[in-house]
Amino acid sequence: MKSVLRYKAKLSPVFELVLSGQSPAIFALGHLLQHLCYYSGAATQWQNEKLPIKYNDLLNEFTTYCYTRDLPRAMNALHSLQTHKIWADAVTYSELIKCCLACGAVEQGKRVQQHVFSNGYEPKTFLVNTLINMYVKFNMLDEAKALFDRMSERNVVSWTTMIAAYSSTKMNNKALEFLILMLRDGVRPNMFTYSSVLRACDDVSNLRQLHCSILKVGLESDVFVRSALIDIYSKMGRLECAMCVFNEMVTGDLVVWNSIIGGFAQNSDGDEALTLFKRMKRAGFSADQSTLTSVLRAWNGYQLETLKQQVLVSCTLCSTCICIGSYEFRGWQSELPKTPLKGDLGKSNFEAELVKSVKESFMIRNPDDAVMWSKNVLIKLPY
Repeated sequence: MKSVLRYKAKLSPVFELVLSGQSPAIFALGHLLQHLCYYSGAATQWQNEKLPIKYNDLLNEFTTYCYTRDLPRAMNALHSLQTHKIWADAVTYSELIKCCLACGAVEQGKRVQQHVFSNGYEPKTFLVNTLINMYVKFNMLDEAKALFDRMSERNVVSWTTMIAAYSSTKMNNKALEFLILMLRDGVRPNMFTYSSVLRACDDVSNLRQLHCSILKVGLESDVFVRSALIDIYSKMGRLECAMCVFNEMVTGDLVVWNSIIGGFAQNSDGDEALTLFKRMKRAGFSADQSTLTSVLRAWNGYQLETLKQQVLVSCTLCSTCICIGSYEFRGWQSELPKTPLKGDLGKSNFEAELVKSVKESFMIRNPDDAVMWSKNVLIKLPY
């Protein structure tokens, strides 16, 4: 305890030094951080000295098992902590919860919740949010809701987790209801909240109200929010609104380009989708797999009679085979073959540009990279 008081006394002149501006900021902050580390270490040491050595050993073992993801031993150590009425820190529990998620261990996750709420112990909001997220990922929304209702203090993460859960399970009314309750509770939604709740909109009037709310809080320039707005307007067939949102973009972003191109492609407006694709290329953006999926769908409707079976994309996690126009290339081949395979396509500037985009997207890929298009994706023109 004396060491704690000693370092606390040392902090006062350091704070004064920082606030006075008489010393360079980096120099002063360095001294401050150094003393804070000493102070924190002394406080931790004093807290641990209050516990018998046996209890410290239990905590150390439990922490080690949690961080090494040894679930059976971690749960045995948790039982010992429960028996001796000892609690670890919130970060250690979060590591144990991650281990439960990775192993699909639902019952063990429930035991963690029982432990952190036992004997009147009040876990931090961060830890309760982690438990709620665990139940959401286990698709146990009733348990997540019960734990959410039990919280004495909810922050933006708590509300957003529940809103995203209801939105992803198509419980749209619940997602919108929770947004209203969140606002009434005085918690300000962030970009993740709005991007989640926007996907729960199935009514134009609700969408417009949400759009106004986004403008009011100044989140309309966020990439995720703007992309979600474009997606939902496109799904409702309001392409003019989607285009207005897109045109308001101050700085470009590939996610937003993909959203607007995909929106026109899904609404069978291939001409505009291809025009936007050309604009994106001129703006200096390289097409990714999502872009090419939308462009090929748009090209499908744009040149259906001419292309017929000339476009075939078949991708698996093991290899990639692309046939576009008169070119064919596989996987991560370094260059296109010189001999045309079929048809007399690939001559126009647009087709050449599309072939180049596909090559840029796929040929530079590392063959060991497992992140490819969804398994067994097949895009094929009807005939």
